[in-house]
Amino acid sequence: MSRRGKLTITYNRLDELSNRMHAAVREIVHTTAKHVGQDVVFEIGSDKTGITYGLHRASSPGEPPADFTGDLLDDMKVRMVGPTMAEVSFPRAYYALFLEYGTAKMAARPFLHPSMEAERPRFIGELQNLERKL
Repeated sequence: MSRRGKLTITYNRLDELSNRMHAAVREIVHTTAKHVGQDVVFEIGSDKTGITYGLHRASSPGEPPADFTGDLLDDMKVRMVGPTMAEVSFPRAYYALFLEYGTAKMAARPFLHPSMEAERPRFIGELQNLERKL
């Protein structure tokens, strides 16, 4: 004997799950940006191998810049700029780009990209952990 019927399953928590997912991703992004900022501070404060000028030792090409005046680190801002986007910026330290990429007369002293790359595995791992929880 065959029985026919209708079964309806309603799941009305998709909006809630979506909001929770967005909040979790936002937190991962913000935490990663803060870690990048902390890495920048550490790298700029690390020992350098360049020329010594009085009490100041400059960075060598390829090293993160030396902290001479503190202006670069004082200007660093870590903030969320979108629902799931953060930035580490140097709004008044226009020379940050010159340090990061170099100029025709100065070799690069990269500090931001190496810090971002150092945080990439942790960032990806956190997102993968979140995916596994779904």
